[in-house]
Parts: sequence; C-alpha cells; structure tokens
Amino acid sequence: MLNAIDAAKWFILNNTDVTSNNLDGNIKLQKLLYYSQAMNLVVYNKTPLFTDNIEAWERGPVISSVYTYYRYNNLVKDTLCGSNIDLGDIDKRILKIINLIYGNKTGKQLSELTHRELPWASLRTQIKQRLNPVIAEDVLFDYYQPLKEIYVSYQNQDIDDFISDHINGNIFTYKKSELELTDELINELWTIGEDITDCSYFVYFEDNELVVY
Repeated sequence: MLNAIDAAKWFILNNTDVTSNNLDGNIKLQKLLYYSQAMNLVVYNKTPLFTDNIEAWERGPVISSVYTYYRYNNLVKDTLCGSNIDLGDIDKRILKIINLIYGNKTGKQLSELTHRELPWASLRTQIKQRLNPVIAEDVLFDYYQPLKEIYVSYQNQDIDDFISDHINGNIFTYKKSELELTDELINELWTIGEDITDCSYFVYFEDNELVVY
C-alpha cells in the first residue's frame, strides 16, 4: 500500500500546477490525493490507496502530513531533486486517471467542488469549529461510486495517449494519436466557451464529424 507522500510526489512530477509550492498548489495536490483515495476505494472494494487519514479543513479535504511537508519541509524540492518513488502499475493507473480527469482544474475549483459534495459538506459544523474531523472511508466509498464508471471507461485505454487543453475557459480532452489540435479546431472549440465555461469535454472524430461531449 502506498504512503500518501509517495502519491503526492507522483503528482508533483506529473502535474506542473503543484510544483509552485504556493497555497493553490498545496490545495490542488490535496484534492488530487483525495479523489485518488476515493477512486481506489470504490474500484477495489474499500481498499484504500494509502493509510493516511483525510481530514475536512476549511478549504476542503486535507492530508495533514502532506500539507505540512509541502508547506514547510520542501516536498516539492525533495521530489524534483530525485527522491525515489516506487509505485506499482495498479497504483499509477489510479493516479493517472485522476490526473487526467481533475488535473487541469485549479486548487480553488477543486476546493469548491469538494464543498458541494457530501463527504466534506456533511462535516461543515465541525469544520467551522476547526476540529478537522476525519472523512470516513466508508463515506467516500458510498458517495463516490460513480468514480468506478470513470475508471472502467479508461480501463483498457492508454492513459498516456490522452491530453487535456484549456480553451476559452473549458477543458477539452482528446487522444494525441487520433486528433491534431489545429487552429481551425481550436477556433471551433473556442465558441463553446462563449456560452458556458468551466466545463470538461471529451473530443473525437466519428465519420469525419467532430464529436464533443
């Protein structure tokens, strides 16, 4: 089983937004770890990805040891300077899928997302009292069952072939091997952001027609 610090180091090496060692980077890292834990619990029948407790803080779910190491003890520096990380393929697949699905959102966006979801929101009274209550794994398992469907949809896919881009306030995910993001295509996707922003879409061609959903 992983240590949460090792999972955090993987995200630091694979998501540039969490290498800046600032508050938003720390918040974002915490949420990526949170959703990774939730996905592992639902995919592998209540088996956690790591043993560290996740606490409900004012800005969302937090693993206190990772938060402290990131803020005060140079977690980013230690990771980028070559700290050894030994992750198995099964663990990395969970992290890769979460990074693909949530990795283009800001820390603030991810924090707001967790605030709308029951595992954090149900503890709001204790959070206001700064008690930092633990978010129970059983609660994560029950609430985040839809993450299993996301995992299954990518189960037989080459996750490394997927890429996501921000275009006019939205995130578009596509396969590098199947789609080239030309200026013409960027302009077409740009128009979607004129009506609605802060959404995620998957993009592909079918019968020479662009499909966005």
